[in-house]
Amino acid sequence: MSSLIVVEQLQTYLIEQGIGQHPDTAPSLTVPSIWTMPRKGAKMPRKPDKGGRLLENMTVTLHDQNLAGPPGVAAWLEDTFVDVTTRSINPAEGKLLHRTIAGLLAPIGKVGGRKHWTMHELLVQESRIWRREQALPPVEGGTTYDRVASYQFRCARSTLAA
Repeated sequence: MSSLIVVEQLQTYLIEQGIGQHPDTAPSLTVPSIWTMPRKGAKMPRKPDKGGRLLENMTVTLHDQNLAGPPGVAAWLEDTFVDVTTRSINPAEGKLLHRTIAGLLAPIGKVGGRKHWTMHELLVQESRIWRREQALPPVEGGTTYDRVASYQFRCARSTLAA
């Protein structure tokens, strides 16, 4: 097994759960594409075709903002903080998508988040909401409603480097 990257494992996990699809797949009006760390920031829904019809209503972008070991146990554990950004044509779609993702990563009623679970190939010690979902300022000339939430993933360094 090669080294595991949290955002790549999260992307695959969300696709497996039916939340979205890989960006290499043809655009869909019903299933958002899920991107990992694009250089120019969160991806916009793919542009309209020549007839002016939308090809995609929403995108999800995953970006790991910080990697750090928790104090005292950094030699064994690593925390990855991931921003999950949605861009949607309709404001309600982005909110509902964030609610669905939060339900998978930090389910309602699980104090301290989800513990000891497998995210695709990665054993996650715990995942929790780091920053609650919130609106982002509109992009100049943009036509989307943008929202972000952040999650903390704690994993054993040995499973990441396997």
